[in-house]
Amino acid sequence: MKHLLLLLLILPFSLLSADSWTVLIYMAADNNLAENGKQNIREMEAAHQPEDLNLIVQADFPNEDARRYRIVHDQSPTQINSPILDNLGRIDSGDPQTLKDFILWGKGRYQADHYMLVIWSHGDSWYKNNKWISPDYDTGNMIGIANGELRGALTGSGPWDILLFDACSMQALEIITEINDLTDYVVASADLVPDTGFPYSNIIPILSQDPQEIASQIPGLYIDSYLPGGIHNPSQSYLTTTCSAISTADWDAFLQSWKSLSRSLRMHSAELLSIRQDLFEMNTGYADVDVRQLLIHLQNYGITEADPILNLWNEHVLASGFTLPYPETDIGTAALWFPDIRFNYDSAWQHYMKLDFAKTGWLGAVNACLDDAPAAPDPPSVISQNVLIDHLILRFAAPLSPDSLYYRLSLDDEEHLIFPPAYSPEFSFSTQVSNSGNYSIRAIDQNGLESFALTNSYTLSESEEDVLLIYPNPLQDAIAGKLIWKHQPGEKLSVSIFNIKGQRVLHKAYPEDVWAGELALMDLNGITELVRGIYLVSLKNGNRSLRCKLTIL
Repeated sequence: MKHLLLLLLILPFSLLSADSWTVLIYMAADNNLAENGKQNIREMEAAHQPEDLNLIVQADFPNEDARRYRIVHDQSPTQINSPILDNLGRIDSGDPQTLKDFILWGKGRYQADHYMLVIWSHGDSWYKNNKWISPDYDTGNMIGIANGELRGALTGSGPWDILLFDACSMQALEIITEINDLTDYVVASADLVPDTGFPYSNIIPILSQDPQEIASQIPGLYIDSYLPGGIHNPSQSYLTTTCSAISTADWDAFLQSWKSLSRSLRMHSAELLSIRQDLFEMNTGYADVDVRQLLIHLQNYGITEADPILNLWNEHVLASGFTLPYPETDIGTAALWFPDIRFNYDSAWQHYMKLDFAKTGWLGAVNACLDDAPAAPDPPSVISQNVLIDHLILRFAAPLSPDSLYYRLSLDDEEHLIFPPAYSPEFSFSTQVSNSGNYSIRAIDQNGLESFALTNSYTLSESEEDVLLIYPNPLQDAIAGKLIWKHQPGEKLSVSIFNIKGQRVLHKAYPEDVWAGELALMDLNGITELVRGIYLVSLKNGNRSLRCKLTIL
């Protein structure tokens, strides 16, 4: 009874206690932002810290050993007085492994209910130039976005509640798409961040609340700090600033909606370019626009396909704001690359295609609306070419293109259209042939532009009639595997697969005649569930029984 009474007395206090937070700040300041970084740490020390907050900074400054600090309250205006947890020596803050090591160390040592990561440095969205994100001037390295370095650094350490970029131009659809499954909320600026950065003296005191409440408040605190007379703007002039908090929930649904919008915008190329001229421009080459402003302008032009995605986007934007020295509307949410001149487009689209967001087809819509005509795609290139029994099997590498492509293959006076999944890096084609010959293939984009033809010859070799082959074999991906044999029309077919114990693990009978001596292994239900090993494949074709080995890696 005494134990029960004690539990009842403790329980209300435990329910009232705030959740614990660990905030890791990766301060990559081995560049010309070093003094601003030191000032930000002193701001952190001066702030009121909630209980159950672990505020950890890894700071890398020029010509100094990098250090890890646990920030404690201190009012010194000139010194960093927080205890040093580790002296790391000289490090490369532009190496994604350095960021990953800090994350693994910090999360492992300071476990909490909630986690927030702050990446503090220079930034420049996904662009590849001398700012990018977290440049280390000693080594010349920086962390990439489109090449997967940022995602790689964040992967494997568990999810984040909030990811905050204290760096320029990092709130962009392209970046959110790269990391959406790794964090619940992204807080950042779509445009430039002044050197004084985020207002840590105002942010730190709220770091005991629910993650959504914290993420929702930070943009307002950021914008207020840069209003005339604010803590980061002692002047009476308005600066250009933006900040937003974006929820990554159901991001795949948002991307699917954007794919639909991109397809529909091809019918509105003239309107799209006119709309582009009216939008607020920002970042490198003034080639970025605000997502909300773009969607509202599309809506105002009567492009109804923008209506559902605007509603969806507004649900993702928890909070947003901006300051400008002149009037503007509907900006401050997130940036989107929308170059309005061919030079800017051509200089970066191939790098852009490395981003996951590029698979939405957005670049194809932009390409189609620019004033001068887009270039035709390049043809595919041959990865492999095989003639097995009486089958020509071709594998191609798709050319890089802002459009999803399809292909026209000419063989023996017949034309075949090939429609791979959108933006597939490679694709295959196979068909029966009766003699040696030539084939040619062209790539076709969504504008109807065709590449020049790639032409090759093939030689049909003599083979035994009663042969069963699997291609490729060994098999790594059942989607690409094929069964091939010499077909005799009018014969019923069944396929069985046995393990090394002689047990039948798969079987399929075909009630109608298979039209050619070829079957995709994916047609056999359960093939993808087979474990690695060696199997025997048996094909009964009329009165014939053919067998071969299959190795699954």
